[in-house]
Amino acid sequence: MSDKETYYVIEGVHKDPNDKETIIEATKKVRGPFAKSEAEKLAQSLIQKNVDDFYHRAWIEQFDTLTDILCEECKKENESVRTNFIINGFKVCDSCKLSKTIFPL
Repeated sequence: MSDKETYYVIEGVHKDPNDKETIIEATKKVRGPFAKSEAEKLAQSLIQKNVDDFYHRAWIEQFDTLTDILCEECKKENESVRTNFIINGFKVCDSCKLSKTIFPL
């Protein structure tokens, strides 16, 4: 992945449309990687497409090489976090993903 393609567009329905942390995980879609200008264009088009839905938002996030392998569950660095984020939209390692699948609490 080149330095120019480290931006992702994350869209979905939010409980609080002004807080990207309140996204409802079942509606979350991660698109990318993109160059910054491409990510901005996509986010703008998604915002315009969903202008009537007050709770639907699109955010641009840079996938930083220092924080992209930190699991949000166990707080350990693992290379599988990057892959799981791209495929599933969650920054979790394979171990935490498996435990969540077996014990979904």
